[in-house]
Amino acid sequence: MSHLIGLALIAVATVLATGCKCGEKSNENVNAKAVSPAATTQPVAGLDAGWELAPRATYTARQKEGTVTITVKGENPSAGYENKLVQSMLRIWPPQYMLAQRRPEGMAAQVITPYETSASFQASEPVGMVVVTDAGGRREVAVVQQ
Repeated sequence: MSHLIGLALIAVATVLATGCKCGEKSNENVNAKAVSPAATTQPVAGLDAGWELAPRATYTARQKEGTVTITVKGENPSAGYENKLVQSMLRIWPPQYMLAQRRPEGMAAQVITPYETSASFQASEPVGMVVVTDAGGRREVAVVQQ
């Protein structure tokens, strides 16, 4: 038991001699400015400034009379968000899309807000699948023929 007390005294003496850094903030990033979450997102090729990939949503696609329509339904974490499907810069067939969102500027109601958005393209032949990329990655969406 006295051995443990001796070790504890040595530990206390070491802290007193070297100084305790407990509870102190690191000097790293002392001059860093606070940055809003929107400013920390990396730009995505093909999206305008202020837009970012949106979180995963529910995707459906249908083809009717030569038009393929992709519909997205999801939820935003607050009011004031804008959502849209943006055609990818990749020039392949069928075209691929990105689900984009723009955060609200200023104050917004803190309520989960549902949204729906869509995009369409012309196709004379049946399309079996379209690809939509969101913040979680690539989503393959089967196209229902009507």
